[in-house]
Amino acid sequence: LASARSPRLALSLAPTGIRATGTRGPGTRLVTSCTRGDSTRMEPVDVDGEELPASTSSGFKLKELDRPGTVLIGTTQVGAQVLEAARSTITGLEEDQGLKLDIFSFGFEPSYGKAFVRLDKIDNKYGSPTLDDIEVFSRRYGQALADALGEGVSDDIEFEVSSPGAEREIRVPGELTRFAGLPLRVELPKESVAFDGIEVKRSKNDLLATMSVVVTAEEVDEETGTVVLLPFKTKRNEAAFGRKTWNKILKSKKVLRVGFGEITRANIHLEF
Repeated sequence: LASARSPRLALSLAPTGIRATGTRGPGTRLVTSCTRGDSTRMEPVDVDGEELPASTSSGFKLKELDRPGTVLIGTTQVGAQVLEAARSTITGLEEDQGLKLDIFSFGFEPSYGKAFVRLDKIDNKYGSPTLDDIEVFSRRYGQALADALGEGVSDDIEFEVSSPGAEREIRVPGELTRFAGLPLRVELPKESVAFDGIEVKRSKNDLLATMSVVVTAEEVDEETGTVVLLPFKTKRNEAAFGRKTWNKILKSKKVLRVGFGEITRANIHLEF
């Protein structure tokens, strides 16, 4: 638990990002936003994003920003300038303050004049920036937009800055080594989830082609394009395999060796 500078707010990491409780009640997520020339302020937004549109008129869905590396700016020159201002802000903060941030994902909706910036903190165990980090970035970003676009245009640009969430998706293979040792929830083809001498039973009613398993990345081999995954002791795995099979897997200490291309998706896993 971390405290914001305002005594009314308490912050904690949550799967949906930085969550805050304060005078407007629980279930809010704090982001910084700036609009029409106002000074940067803290703006509570519903955790599930209900105060924001599910999609934008230029065609992208906000859910797409959950994927690392996503950049959606359309074809306008302003979109490119708004993105470049975010990148220059990150460079400036590292040079001036040693603050190591990166863009997790970025979206710009030209018809609303709104940018969505999700920040990754490179030297944080979970890649999650603090509220202070987000506020510092937002203030500098507002000035960068004014410098890049001129005050007449930048006054009409609104932006939202947030963390990617504690259970963020990670890049494969690029971030397997970075988050080695942390429990990861990986989605694999069912045929890839096989342990020598242990039968993993499949339900006849289960028509899914993939299976979600919580593991830690033990060995990442760039040359062969493979990673060794060690099953992690968690109730989620017990439910996925069944108690009897899961106990056999735990006692055997067997691992999975899979190719990078077999991993459909990987997220940091937290127990709540």
